[in-house]
Amino acid sequence: MWHSDEFLKIQERKLISKEKENSDILRNGVKPSKKHIYQDRLTLAKKALKKIRVTGNYGICEDCGEEIGTERLRVHPIAARCIDCREQLEKESQNQKPAADFLNLATRVANL
Repeated sequence: MWHSDEFLKIQERKLISKEKENSDILRNGVKPSKKHIYQDRLTLAKKALKKIRVTGNYGICEDCGEEIGTERLRVHPIAARCIDCREQLEKESQNQKPAADFLNLATRVANL
């Protein structure tokens, strides 16, 4: 693995903190409309911890298999994708949103 043991220990501590933070928020109550956000963050933190502790592939992009930049991981330790794949995913999501919005509008109009 290309990350130093020290870097992985630091990331592990960050992830444990994120895991606890999101668990506490969910346990103490959160608006239903925001609950999925904290559940997703908790899941991502657990997944990243598993990559450090078990599989050894922390810092490898889930889409292209390339290394995720160290700076990206320092800032966003739960990152599962490199910048290029993340940007591509966002572009695809933005391209699909207008079609979904149109479909929702068409459905509402049809139900009038």
